[in-house]
Amino acid sequence: MSDKSPLVSVVIPCYNYGKYVEEAIDSCLQSTLTDLEIIVVNDGSTDPDTIEFLAQLDKPKTLVIHQENKGLPAARNVGIRQSLGKYILPLDADDKIDPSLLEKEVDILESDPHLGFVTSWMKSFGDSQVVWRFPAYNFYKLLFCNMVANSSLFRKEAWEQVDGYNEQMKRGYEDWDFWISLGEKGWRGNTIPEALLLWRKHSRSMISESVRIHDHLVEQIIQNHPSLYTPEKKLELRQIWLPTEKPNAGRLSGKPSSAVKTAPSSLPAMHAAPAKPQSKKEKKNRTSPAPEKKQSVVQRKPSSTPRSKLSRSMEGKTHTQTKKSFSKPLLFI
Repeated sequence: MSDKSPLVSVVIPCYNYGKYVEEAIDSCLQSTLTDLEIIVVNDGSTDPDTIEFLAQLDKPKTLVIHQENKGLPAARNVGIRQSLGKYILPLDADDKIDPSLLEKEVDILESDPHLGFVTSWMKSFGDSQVVWRFPAYNFYKLLFCNMVANSSLFRKEAWEQVDGYNEQMKRGYEDWDFWISLGEKGWRGNTIPEALLLWRKHSRSMISESVRIHDHLVEQIIQNHPSLYTPEKKLELRQIWLPTEKPNAGRLSGKPSSAVKTAPSSLPAMHAAPAKPQSKKEKKNRTSPAPEKKQSVVQRKPSSTPRSKLSRSMEGKTHTQTKKSFSKPLLFI
């Protein structure tokens, strides 16, 4: 690796993903931005093929760190501490990036010193092909909805200010917790409306475990940021970030909020926005008369919002909906 400090450090924790990590590394080496280093953290892998691959890994601009298994957030922190870049991109070992991701996200951070991180839309590959279109960054909504891709470029300076990823979040949602920590310190985010992160969808993933213990992880996030979830602070932040919405907008309840109604229609079915109640005129227009004989058409009442999981609200009093609650990306409303 060069003695000159790179502009970007890509940190890739790897636990038993030797069959995927080379693709992740190569996607970074194919970036249009070449002023980078890649740090792979072998987080105590036990898979023989992964151990052998990482022991023999010899790629340009790439360093491998070996450690005992400490979990994903700790592995990221270890890699970031060893990094030399001004900007950090955390990348999962089974994912890839578009060649233009680093250049586009760096340009935005360079142009605005008040931005702490830049995210983008995400496209899955492997078992499914879906484009995830995240809304514009909003810190108030981030408290209840993770609208930031796990692999988003951030300033190392910002990471230092929040003491890195919370290493207690070993079982998931460590990225959501981290973005909240940055916002708590006053750092803002920005979203590029392009699918620049390539997320591998396959059966073997932390997501399943995170979904299973979703309520526990949400409570853990609240405990990590208690001052943000008081009624007074939430009201203050809502007035700052949602100044034009009605006082009850964005409340955590079983009813669809404005954020849900404007959810992108391109999300997969289980992430779709709730069906909007139709007027009598709309219902009538939907019923097309038969060409020859009359047919009875049954108008069904629009179903309630699809729910994949009911969890306690961040207030700990009411219940709210999640649309496939998970950390890449978690949509919790």
